[in-house]
Parts: sequence; structure tokens; C-alpha cells
Amino acid sequence: MATATTKTVITPLPTLKVAAVGAALFANQFSSMVVFPFLAFMTADFFPRLEKTQLGPYAGLLGSAFHLGGLAGSMLWGYLSDRYGRRPMLLAGIGATFFMIILFGMSRSFAMAVMWRVCWGALNGNVGIGKAYLSEICDETNQAKGYAVIGLFAGIGRLCGPGIGAYLSNPVTNFPELFGSSTFLAKFPYFLPCAVAASVCVISFLMAYLYLEEVTPKAKTSQPASSEALLPSTHAEIPTRPKTVLQLMTDPCAGVATGLYGLLAFTNIMGQELFPLWSLTPSSIGGLDFTLRHIGLTVLCAAPVQILFQVFVFPMLSARWGYKHLYQRSAVVIAVTFALLPQLHMLTPSSNRLLHVEESQGGVNPAPSPDVTLTVLFGAILAFATVQSIGTLAFTSTFVLINNSVHRQDRGLQNGIGQTYASLARTIGPLMGGILFAWSEQGRAWPFDYHFAWYVTALGAVGCYTLCRRLPKKVDTKLFD
Repeated sequence: MATATTKTVITPLPTLKVAAVGAALFANQFSSMVVFPFLAFMTADFFPRLEKTQLGPYAGLLGSAFHLGGLAGSMLWGYLSDRYGRRPMLLAGIGATFFMIILFGMSRSFAMAVMWRVCWGALNGNVGIGKAYLSEICDETNQAKGYAVIGLFAGIGRLCGPGIGAYLSNPVTNFPELFGSSTFLAKFPYFLPCAVAASVCVISFLMAYLYLEEVTPKAKTSQPASSEALLPSTHAEIPTRPKTVLQLMTDPCAGVATGLYGLLAFTNIMGQELFPLWSLTPSSIGGLDFTLRHIGLTVLCAAPVQILFQVFVFPMLSARWGYKHLYQRSAVVIAVTFALLPQLHMLTPSSNRLLHVEESQGGVNPAPSPDVTLTVLFGAILAFATVQSIGTLAFTSTFVLINNSVHRQDRGLQNGIGQTYASLARTIGPLMGGILFAWSEQGRAWPFDYHFAWYVTALGAVGCYTLCRRLPKKVDTKLFD
């Protein structure tokens, strides 16, 4: 008796559309992360009378202001994309980012910088909209690859942004042969990395305008035929009425999926905030004696690892374990890494003086180091690369889980809810990280010394693992379409 075997046909990836969405997310992540390496220095310029150990809460507030704006606007952008279409909302978000990053780079006071960061976050809902768009141009056979591609774009933006921000800030002092005569850059020492981010937004806007088509049935109008046909489900009638915000938040699948994203975002942003604050701290009180260039080098060296994990490891592990179990395993690795990270301080000997960047007033110059050794720098790079690459696997898994848990007509709002949770987490996270770190520097004993903030961050990753256990295994595939 013959048995018929069926071979799964993999749908070709709509390359241009995926690349355009990826470019939009790259611009979003690059521009939002380019400011993090110099936030502490910008804050110090605004408050020159404060000691380094007193800057944490102010730098944390400035870092979280972007996400405070996102907290106000994310659900609205998601709703608007469901009602009026993904494409126009993506274009509007890219345009708003262009103007806000320019204005932020020209801030003359702390209050002005906070204001532009809040407006910047409120006027950009592209992360959620981009993920919803991708879920509608991919199916079960190619969505892992699609999310890997846009995750790659976003991950590169997250890693390259801080590196560019670190190296191009204060160019008049750091690169006097090129910018020494510029009175404009002397007046606005952090404008140059912001201008680079604005240029990235221009390229992203052009790609989205040229290659993205509308896929939301309600908003769809007659358009010229494309060489990349949309999936058949794009033209299907909407089978149910859209859910309300409360229904999505309390749904046993959709609500947990967005909660996973928010909690992971909290854990990640706490680490992003703590790393420069802790590594800049003198080794005599638990830090690494790093400077701005050490941080930039650490971030840039971690980038290739994250790229490899995003492109090759995520599709392989998601196919083997499923998105839920991949998220859980990633959370365990992140928790262990954060718990062990402060032990790097034990590798800061007073001998083996190999690397150092001595900060002069307003700039950085090479000099011998009494503290920063190659061993410490390598350990920091390894730890940072581990957290970022494994974090990429967890974040990309949540992208799929969030979209798999709802009907397509709810995906814009569902992603908006997820972004709202993430914005709340990223508003609280930097502020909490700065306050906890400043509190732990007051000569306290273990575990309430410099270890404490890292232990709290590790507990966030443990919470991610615990919450993920509540998701049913079936959410690894689309539940409704």
C-alpha cells in the first residue's frame, strides 16, 4: 500500500519588501542607540558641577525620555496602521525620526534634550508597525528567515549606533585635523553622530517609499501590479471584529506574548544603561577604569557575533526548538551572564598596563594605563557579545510570538501594545539602573555594592523565563491565519 509523501514548499521571501522594512528598523535602532555612549558626557556638560558618581539619575532620565514618548504614542501608531495602512505610518515615523535627531543634536540645555527625546519617541511607532507588516508578507515557511533578516538590520543598527556615537562625539577635540576649525561643532559637540543618523533616515525613507506596498485590507487602494506578489492571505476577508486593547492585554496568548517583550526590553535596557556607568567607574570602587573609546571598541567588536547569530543561529535553533523554547533558553543564558559580569572587576590588576585612553578636558587621547588590561577588555567584549547575541534570539522570538497570537486585523494594535510595554520598561529601566548604581557606590558591602544592580538585571531575565512557561506550545505557529 503506497503512502504519499508531501514536501513542504517554501515560499520565496519577498526580498525587496523585507529589505525595506529592515532598513526602516535599522534607521530606528541606529538613531535611538547612537546617543547612548555620549549621554553621560552630554549630561556632564549640562551639569559641570556634579561629580561623575552623581550623574547616573540624570543620564538615566535622558536615556529613558525616548521611551517615555513611545509609551504615549505606540498604541496610537499601531491603531492608525490597522485603520489607515502600514506603509504611510512607516514613512511618517521615519520622517519624524529625521527631524527629532537633528534637533536633539542641537540641544543647548538638559530640559531641551529631554523634550526632543520625548517627542522623538512619541512620533515613531515603526518597530511595531514593521513587525506587523512583515507578518503579512511572510508565511509559516519563510517567516523565520524574514524575521532573521529584519532582526539583522535592527541588530546592526543597535550595535553600530553606539559605536558611531562613541567615536564621532566631540569631533573638534577628538579629530582636530578635520574639525578643529568648526565653531558649529564646537558649540554642538554631539551633533555629528546625530547627523549621521539623520542621513541613515533619508536612505531608509527612500527605500520604504519605493519598495513597500500597502498590505492592510482596510487601507488598500488600487496600486500597480508588483513583481513580488503578496501572499494570498493578504486579500482574504477579515473574519472577525477587531479586539479591543483590554481584550488583547488579557488574552492568555496575546497578553503573555506582549508581556514577554516588555520584560525582556526592561532587562536589556538595564544592561545597556549599566554597562557604561559601571565600566567608566574607577577600579578602586568596583569598576573597570574604561573610557569612551573602550566602550565604543567593546560594542563594535560584539557586532560580528550578533550578525552571525541573527543570520545563521536563529533560523536553525527556531526550527529545532520552536520560538517559545528558544526564548526560554536565551533568558537563562542572559541571566547567568549578567550575574557573573561584575566579576570582571577581579581581573583589573595594577600591572600589565597594556591599554588605556586618558581623558583630557573635553577629549580623549592615547596614554599608558595602570588599570585596563587586554584581559579585562576581552572579558568585557565576550560578556557584551554574549548578552547581545543571545538577546537577539530572544527578541526575534518574541516578534514571531506576538504576531502568531492574534488575527491579522489586530496585529498593528497588538504590536503597539507590545511597544507600549517595551517603552514603559525602557523608561523605567535606565532610570532604575542609574539610581541603583549610584546607590550601590556608597561604600556598601556585597551584595549591595557594585554587584547589586547587575543582580537585579539578572532577576529580570529569570522573570522572562518564568513568564514564558505560561505560553502554550501551539503559539509557535499562527493561531488564526
